[in-house]
Amino acid sequence: MNELIKNFQNALAAAKSEPKGVKVGPGLWIALKAAELIQLRGVAAWGVFDLGFEMPFYKDICLIYDPELDETTAGFRLPPAVL
Repeated sequence: MNELIKNFQNALAAAKSEPKGVKVGPGLWIALKAAELIQLRGVAAWGVFDLGFEMPFYKDICLIYDPELDETTAGFRLPPAVL
């Protein structure tokens, strides 16, 4: 498995709690996409009202693509609340 994906999975496993969303950079995005680990899902406000569009998810974590993140910054950024 790709080193970027391993680092990402290790960081998620070490987090105090599972984040609802994570920023990911281009390298990790491409690796996750190539490994078919990104799924598009419909999103709903407060889990009730369908918003009519899909967002990318890794398992139950929403992915936010951030082109400013690269391998020098681990390729992702977890929310401070889960660190």
